[in-house]
Amino acid sequence: MHATAHEMGIPTNCTMLFGTVETAEDRIRHLTRLREQQDRSGGFQCFVPYPFLSDRSRLPEAQLSSSSEVIRMIAVSRILLDNIPHIKAYRMNLGDHLASLCLNAGADDIDGTVAHEEIMHDAGSSTRLDTSSEELARLISSSGSRAVKRDSIYSEFRSHDTADVRSVKLPILESRG
Repeated sequence: MHATAHEMGIPTNCTMLFGTVETAEDRIRHLTRLREQQDRSGGFQCFVPYPFLSDRSRLPEAQLSSSSEVIRMIAVSRILLDNIPHIKAYRMNLGDHLASLCLNAGADDIDGTVAHEEIMHDAGSSTRLDTSSEELARLISSSGSRAVKRDSIYSEFRSHDTADVRSVKLPILESRG
């Protein structure tokens, strides 16, 4: 599916759920396949590793990933997937504190304000949905990073501390087909 989208010039994001029943070798194999696809197409704009939330799962052998395991996954992803421009520490999955720590381990995105989210919350996430852009900016700044408002295709259209908005142009990849 990704290859077809990339051939059509449509950028995509890629993900990996981890912390279920996979081995470390399975994780590396998954990352390697993503890297190889990116080498072929150049169409991934972001990688999002999701630690499994087991609160409402029927997988008794699955265990919650520790904070250090999540941070290591972000760091390994940034090193191995250096050909993918962005690594996201999705705060709806990780929580605000862990997501901000990941900004110092290779992530450059924690996502933005979220008004409605069901998937992670149905799985057990307790991350607040009503976080303001000012609160997010403070969270990001506390990690030593700069908060930037951007769109879903990573066009920066407003620094958090300015009010000027420039027009956003949808980037289309050069067709590879």
